[in-house]
Amino acid sequence: MKEQYSETTAYHYAAYRPPLHQLILSKALSDADHYKNGLDVGCGTGYSSVALGSYCQHVYGVDPSRSMLEKATPHEKITYMEGAGENIPVEDQSVDIVTLAGVLSYTKSDRLVAELKRVCKPNAILIPYDFAVLLDDLSQQFGIPVQRDMSDYDHSLNFSGISDFQELIVDVQEVSLGVSATALAHILLSDSHRYDAFSKKYQISNPFQLLVNDLSKAQHSLKANIFFSKYQIR
Repeated sequence: MKEQYSETTAYHYAAYRPPLHQLILSKALSDADHYKNGLDVGCGTGYSSVALGSYCQHVYGVDPSRSMLEKATPHEKITYMEGAGENIPVEDQSVDIVTLAGVLSYTKSDRLVAELKRVCKPNAILIPYDFAVLLDDLSQQFGIPVQRDMSDYDHSLNFSGISDFQELIVDVQEVSLGVSATALAHILLSDSHRYDAFSKKYQISNPFQLLVNDLSKAQHSLKANIFFSKYQIR
């Protein structure tokens, strides 16, 4: 995955992350759903693993990036491990539920499917999901040009058509979250293109506080498209 964050934008990225992992899992699962062992494939710095931990006694967070794992959120329920979807470092038939947050565009393969079948118990649950934060309208309100994503990344990619996985849910929704001016400024400045544009607009190298001041003049909500599916191992 191409790195697009400078040290400054990476700071803003880490300063506030909208609770979309938790929101999506609350739609795919019920409060009564509880599992012994969960697996989070492509866990990154652990936001998705912590969200899965609300439904599990224990979670394995697996990611191929050691640097990501070194920054992962410590949690008493979570064991972080270096690994990939094609080579998951957990025992056969040891997992009750698997989440894959924003990773299928990079990892979906026959080998991933085979590994999930190996590590999952019979009737285990699989939840691939993703989200796209919608910032175009807000950027345009500030006169910031929108940069179009020309990649072939597919937020909606799932396991539809795989005969070993019984499809239970496939859904796409637009959601809206209340957010403070400070949090919204962190989100807007977590992208290098927008950071440079706001710096030019305010004619200052660090536009954060001026952006917070402007955002504080009105109430804002954070909109996002969420994509999630739910499967059961046959």
